Amino acid sequence: MASGIMEVLLVSAKGLGDTDFIGDMDPYVIVQYKSQERKSGVAREQGGQPVWNERLKFKVDYPRTSWRI
Repeated sequence: MASGIMEVLLVSAKGLGDTDFIGDMDPYVIVQYKSQERKSGVAREQGGQPVWNERLKFKVDYPRTSWRI
């Protein structure tokens, strides 16, 4: 089985509903791939329009393909 790295670029979000009563909310993102989980940093005081610009990396395995020559 071959393996590699999958990279997810987390850029931003728009239109999130504010859930904080005082101040702006501090959103973050959790991304899951199979049994792996990655969490972004917290976008402090960015409310409903957070920006992360983070790269989340996952190890991926995929079956080898057969080559006929």
